[in-house]
Amino acid sequence: MRGATTFDVEEETMELLLVEGEPRVASFHRQGLEEEDYRVRRVTGGRQARDLLREHTFDLPLLDGRLPDLDAVEDRIRGLRAGADAYLPRPFAFDELARIEALLRRTRAQFDLPSYFMARKGQVLSRIDIHPDVWDNPDRP
Repeated sequence: MRGATTFDVEEETMELLLVEGEPRVASFHRQGLEEEDYRVRRVTGGRQARDLLREHTFDLPLLDGRLPDLDAVEDRIRGLRAGADAYLPRPFAFDELARIEALLRRTRAQFDLPSYFMARKGQVLSRIDIHPDVWDNPDRP
């Protein structure tokens, strides 16, 4: 696990969907991502990815925009309109995933607020009380 908040909500390792048709490229990406402690599930085509995304939620899909059964631009626009916060074009450096992790941290913090309040039911809390535990938590992944 990458860490836990100060109020005992444990975060899970990010799970990525890798959509890559070229086996050598997929192997390279998978190895690098797993070395960075991501869980990676790979499919080889756009149709497989769409079917899997209907059944399972991933923290981040990584799409090969050159697959014949995938329209990368259309899918990127569809994803952004459906609520995605970012798009990371390929090729990418593994360090660039830090930007995605930063977005996910902010999103998780927003979802952590209700848990924070429930753990302190009946207490009067100021922004100064909440901010360090939820937004500036150094233990947050």
